Amino acid sequence: MFKWARQWLRNIYIGEIKQSLALTPDHVAVIQDGNRRYARERGLDPSDGHAHGAETTEDMLHWCSEFDITEVTLYTFSTENFARPDEELTDLFDLIEDRLYSFAD
Repeated sequence: MFKWARQWLRNIYIGEIKQSLALTPDHVAVIQDGNRRYARERGLDPSDGHAHGAETTEDMLHWCSEFDITEVTLYTFSTENFARPDEELTDLFDLIEDRLYSFAD
């Protein structure tokens, strides 16, 4: 029951937001930053921060869809990020690959 009520309230909220916005953009660009910092502040591994960031990204993509935003650019990885430890890079690229496949489905 709580899931149904939460979805119902969310739909009302989204409807209110849509009415209050005169224009919504066709394109949104996001610089994804701070996942390692988020993890470090909570005593987690960097991969946990990246996983949490991936969940937030998925939520954001759903919100964009709900607002009829048709283009989204994600700046996910910079060349400086290649200087990170190999284990972190492997975890991050595995996560990116997994999420891209799940988005494609």
